[in-house]
Amino acid sequence: MALMDTVGTGSRSLAVQAELRRFIHATNDIEQENWAKQLELIKTHLSALLERAGMRYFHYVIDQPAVDAAAFEGVSTVMLSSFPQEWRIWCGENGFGHHNPVVYESIDRKLPFSWSELSESVRIGDRDVRFFAEAERHGIRGAVTFPIHLPHETAALTVVPESVLGEVEDDQMLHLLAYYLHLAARRPLYEVAMTTPGRRQSLLSPRETEVLEGTANGMTTSRISGELNISEKSVEFHMEGARRKLQSSSRAHAVAKAVALGLLRIL
Repeated sequence: MALMDTVGTGSRSLAVQAELRRFIHATNDIEQENWAKQLELIKTHLSALLERAGMRYFHYVIDQPAVDAAAFEGVSTVMLSSFPQEWRIWCGENGFGHHNPVVYESIDRKLPFSWSELSESVRIGDRDVRFFAEAERHGIRGAVTFPIHLPHETAALTVVPESVLGEVEDDQMLHLLAYYLHLAARRPLYEVAMTTPGRRQSLLSPRETEVLEGTANGMTTSRISGELNISEKSVEFHMEGARRKLQSSSRAHAVAKAVALGLLRIL
């Protein structure tokens, strides 16, 4: 029996199941490489699915990237969200963007949790109390977060019910959706984050850029080592760092992406 057939039998559950299948098929059919367009289509399909499930808002964020986290420090685009803009601005201005009790809890826990449960925990401090109070003031009520845990990477999907008195149902279905969403959205989110104006030049370290430029100009590892007066092992280390940040599968792929992003000079 398919997993989706085990997570609900009510009429709305069946409707959400059908919408989830459409989401999976639609995101599989989206044209690759046009990353910004791909994200917009994913967001459109996700909104339709969650509206069918009785949700008002959603917020998907990658908490701990599998790629070099330093390269994405402070990048607000590693997320998809329909949260009110005023709430997101408040979080950014008050240091709650990627440093808030929900993010920390989603890293530590694997099962869904409600914000009301977390706000009543004895573990939270005054700063966290302020976060939840402001969330309530901005209309974020009844929120439930679904953690996503994969090797070397964590993310989370938070949903908010349409009705103030409503509850988030179909927990298993929505948690399954969270994983499908992550698989569909993570790559384009990384790609868009890397090509955002102001991020290109800060993406690679100076040494990673030099190693990539040497490779792009046909130099071997040994020659790059001699030109930069560093060991061949250091050359390999910086090349691996560049490949990781660029999400590339090979040296040639890393060079091609860096050139496309305007990060390299080729002689």
